[in-house]
Amino acid sequence: MVPVMLPALPTAEILLPYLQRIDESHCYSNFGPLYLECLDRLASYFDVETSNLLLVANGTLALQAAISTVGSEGDIWGLPSWTFAATAHAVGGAQRTPHLVDVEPDTWCMSPSAAARFDGNLIVSPFGDRPRVEEWGSVPGPKVFDAASCFDSCAAIGPNLSDEMMVMISMHATKALPAGEGAILIGPKDWIRRAQVWSNFGFSDRRVADFPGSNAKLSEYHCAVALASMDGWADRLRYERSRIEVALTLTEPLGLQSAPGFAQGFASNTWNITFSSPQNVRVAERELESQGFETRRWWPVGLHEMEAFRALKRDRLSVTERLAATTLGLPFGPHVTEGNVWSLGAILEFASR
Repeated sequence: MVPVMLPALPTAEILLPYLQRIDESHCYSNFGPLYLECLDRLASYFDVETSNLLLVANGTLALQAAISTVGSEGDIWGLPSWTFAATAHAVGGAQRTPHLVDVEPDTWCMSPSAAARFDGNLIVSPFGDRPRVEEWGSVPGPKVFDAASCFDSCAAIGPNLSDEMMVMISMHATKALPAGEGAILIGPKDWIRRAQVWSNFGFSDRRVADFPGSNAKLSEYHCAVALASMDGWADRLRYERSRIEVALTLTEPLGLQSAPGFAQGFASNTWNITFSSPQNVRVAERELESQGFETRRWWPVGLHEMEAFRALKRDRLSVTERLAATTLGLPFGPHVTEGNVWSLGAILEFASR
């Protein structure tokens, strides 16, 4: 079977023991026992204490929780124009003012040198790349890393974070460690605590809102899926990395640039390739479609070209526009076999001529 882009979540059989525990506890949300177990296991993975973690209903709300609980309304936040729309929606939802910045051609990320002028920065780690926290240490102000696809690359990242840094990792169904929906925040304890209060209606120790917030708690059902996904993580990671090695062996001689995280061997559930020209992308799309391979332009334009964000202030965005026009996403979930990867390589060789 030629693969399309399919999420891969634990089966009903694997989930059943966790669902039975929910039945026994009669706890379905509000930081229940499966939530606490998730925190314990994730704390070990990221090398932090559980008080450095918060699980949130989805990635957009997690970013909003982080941004809303630091600085002040109206603060100007830098963020890349080449990203998913949720990044900008989170800044706006937090009542901060987004300013769009270009990315670097080699890293596909914002440069710290372009960011010191802002009150805060939302740095996107694209397509599974490890957040470049060391490079941002000298930049003043709060720094939130949108590391949505970066569960693999963020292993043991905790000790590298400063008191002004927060990392968000998505657990959406399309991500490497899926919970169906959900997200992880990693950061300093006081900031995490404020974000937790924000995620629970602004309630601190009683059912009275101490400051504006939302309802962004992760349910026990989503925690069940996350725990089942963690049970199979080691096997999934070995399989992903073996196919990444094959993919890079096939494409590097062609001069095609894979997303920086993929090129470093980090699993992220997608394989993004940058071609030399928009024409080569169109050729690849046609050839892949003709053989049954689904493709996707995950970030088809910069935020500055979306109607919702046209009015935002921005820098010159030449790299963003080039990457948006020449980058193509290929299927690379657990259902993609090594044989599929060889087939993809042959099509890419034809398209890159």
